[in-house]
Parts: sequence; structure tokens; C-alpha cells
Amino acid sequence: MGFKTFVAIYLSTVIVVSAFVIVAAPRLQTRNETAANHFSVVWGGYRPPYNNGTPDYYVCINNLLASVLQMNIALKVQNFENSSYYFCVDKYEDPPTGWNVTPYQYGSIGIDQTVEFVYSNLAREKPASIPSGKMTETINLAVKAYYDAGYTSLYSQDNFTVQYHFIDIDSTSWVRKTCDNFDDGTWQGWGAPGYIYGSLQNYGNYRSWPTSAHTGQYSGGYCFEKTFDTAGPYTEAYLVFALYHDGSNDMSIDINGVTMYKPDKRYGGMTWYQHVIPLPISSSVSVRIAGIDANLDDAYLIAK
Repeated sequence: MGFKTFVAIYLSTVIVVSAFVIVAAPRLQTRNETAANHFSVVWGGYRPPYNNGTPDYYVCINNLLASVLQMNIALKVQNFENSSYYFCVDKYEDPPTGWNVTPYQYGSIGIDQTVEFVYSNLAREKPASIPSGKMTETINLAVKAYYDAGYTSLYSQDNFTVQYHFIDIDSTSWVRKTCDNFDDGTWQGWGAPGYIYGSLQNYGNYRSWPTSAHTGQYSGGYCFEKTFDTAGPYTEAYLVFALYHDGSNDMSIDINGVTMYKPDKRYGGMTWYQHVIPLPISSSVSVRIAGIDANLDDAYLIAK
């Protein structure tokens, strides 16, 4: 049996509360007819430089409505083999306590066919608190290709690993350097050079009463921008913030002029979305949130 090339699995994680987009990067693999891994799961972080290392995702547990956090992983599968196969995503190892991981059977993917779908059978109970401020958990998953629609005759599989970092901003282990809620009637250092109009709103679109910030369209789209100081006796710093918008995936977040974050699919719809962005340790870190018409509220800079 000959192999044309391999089945390429491209993955990116979409989490309503926070995510980094993932794009594909090729890697070498062993190719013989009796071994597994005839296709390869490959990762390449959106954050430059591109690589196929283990991706990391950040979720703030505070002020979330849901008691169970749904993790949605978007996949693009390209079948370059000489036959159609039936694809399934499932756990490779048992997850840590609090997680629920169940299989998802996509169905058949034909020769030279490319499909995109979302693996949604991955959820975690929201931790009540994290005394240390951050908790990291590793999830091991597998993409499997089967000969038959009953998913009993395995052709090949490859496992992949993701890490979730859960952040508790109420933990006393964090230094809360800033809290921008705009309730004092000022922009608290935020702005967008070149925007046509902007306003502080207090008629319902706020995360914390009574005010949020809103920017209008400018020459390059919509954006919020602020420079932060993360210098000090710290090894890590994060910006946690909430955006009210229609769930568009047009948003991008630039750190010091480099795009570090971009969602790969639309969210659920018009509501508040909470995000967590790791920041470098420096005396001057420029953050720009661009591409969507949104309200911004409750932006916390934490470090330790």
C-alpha cells in the first residue's frame, strides 16, 4: 500500500473566554505501512516565531456566568491518502479531575478532501478559586482515522497535547497593578489614535456599573490602545479584560506592534466576552485591540 503524502490535521483552539489562534506547520514523520501515525497532528502557535510546540491557552475563572467551561477546538483536516477514512477525536489519556472529554465522530473524509469542524466535547468545571493564582492542566487528545463507519477498524492515529492555564485574579498572590473600569468618567489611559469618535457609555453596555468605554470606526477599523508598565520583580503578567460585541472573529490583538492573538471563528453572538492575554515583562508594553466595534470594561493588569 502506497502513501501519497499523509493526512494533515490542523488544529486551533477557540475558547469564548480566551484563546490563541493556531496555524499549521509541517514536521517530519516516520512513514511505513505497519506503524501508526501515517498522518500527523501539527501545531504552530499564532504567536511568532511559528512552531509546532505544545500550545497554551489562558482562562480567567472570575465573573463568568457558566459553571462549566466549554472548550471548542477548531480542526481542519486534509486527506492526502489514497482512500477515504472515518475520523474521530477522543481523549488519548484520562484528563485531570474536573474535565469531561468524550469522543466525536465526524464521519468520512474523502481523497484530497478538506473539511473544517469544531470539536466541542471538551469541558471543565469552573474552579471555585485558585489560591496560587494560576493552575495549569494538561489535556491529551487523539485524532483517529478508521476504515469503517462503525469506527472499529483503526487505520492510524496521532495524539496531541494542549495546556490550559486558569487564572484567578482575586488570589492574593497577584499584584493588581491596574483596574480600568472607566467609572471615574475618564478613559484611564486608553484611546485609539485616529478614531472618528469615542464615548464613555452608561446606558446598559457595561460589565461593571455604571460605565464602559466605546470607540468608533477610524481609518484602519475599530480599536482600543494602551501602554502598560509590567517592569518590576515579576516573572509573569497578564491583561484580563471584557469586550461586549457581536461575536465577530475580526478582532486582533497586537503586543508591541506584533499581532499575537486572533480568533479563528465567530463566537456565540452579542454578549460580553472575557479574555486573558500574557504580556512580556517590560517597562513599556503596547496593547492594541482592533477590528471590532465593541465596548471595553474591567481591564485588569496583574503580575507576580
